[in-house]
Amino acid sequence: RRLGPLPLLFDWRRHAYHGLGPWAVPLGNGYLRLDVNPLPVDEVMEATRGRCRLLVDVKGRYTPAYARQYVAALERLLEAAPGQLVLCGQEWGVLEAARRALPSLPVRYSLETPHQWQRLWPRLRDGLRPDGLCLHRSLVEPQRAALLADMGIGFYVWTVDRPEEARRVLELGAEGVITNRLDLLASLPR
Repeated sequence: RRLGPLPLLFDWRRHAYHGLGPWAVPLGNGYLRLDVNPLPVDEVMEATRGRCRLLVDVKGRYTPAYARQYVAALERLLEAAPGQLVLCGQEWGVLEAARRALPSLPVRYSLETPHQWQRLWPRLRDGLRPDGLCLHRSLVEPQRAALLADMGIGFYVWTVDRPEEARRVLELGAEGVITNRLDLLASLPR
């Protein structure tokens, strides 16, 4: 989470999946690092010019009021670039608010832990049909992949940085991988 107007980012996870970088300082159970050149989403959308969709990952915890503001900002982005965004995240309240307010926005629930799967599974079994899931690689196993396939729910897998891991999850039916390695993406079959 960015610390107000300061060019600093605080994350409670000591081991960030993308790496801490050279300017990170451990702080309690988390870390603090410089965030001097954040990449504004409107610049990313301009640079891609509709050539691909952007996966917007909701981070943090939000009050219902802030979730409404977040959804309003997403609505403005969708007006500027219809069909270019996919929303995902572990903050399911924001995802559900977005699904209600923006039915054309694809929404994928992110799951990192077995506990999150246990929370979501009854809802899926009872008829919840998100546009897909984003699963941590540790959650991707044959039985779960088969259940999702039977329900018609696709999934992306994160963070996949090793070729053998990419092969494993793709063979189990993953629609795609989320990685830090462009060379890995370039080597994947289409």
